[in-house]
Amino acid sequence: MVVGGVSSTAYKWIQEFSDLVKSNKLQVPYAYAMHAYPQGKITVSKAESELLKGHQKTNSKIWLSEYAMQNGNLSNFESLTKWVKKQPWIERYAAFTNRSGTESWAIGSGCNLVNNDGNLTPIGKYYSSL
Repeated sequence: MVVGGVSSTAYKWIQEFSDLVKSNKLQVPYAYAMHAYPQGKITVSKAESELLKGHQKTNSKIWLSEYAMQNGNLSNFESLTKWVKKQPWIERYAAFTNRSGTESWAIGSGCNLVNNDGNLTPIGKYYSSL
């Protein structure tokens, strides 16, 4: 589930999936993976709200398998990370990093943990200190 512009589609899917699991008396998944990429209209507080909404819809643990600040905003990255670490239902989290900004899949060099010369970026330094 991606937190952001496609969240309504993701939440519709996850709600339908959760309903099918329950109605068929299947084992509820232990955890659901989610992503968070605050930027522009998707503020850190909006991302936090969307992650909480995903948890409430699934009533399961959340593994935040990707999160990043595409514009490289260290303050926002620290804020989201501190919030994530306080949530008992977010069991795992991992920062996403581009490896380059030239591939078509790249989402912006601001989220890199390591720069092109192999040194940690400010976000990379913060993340490595956790």
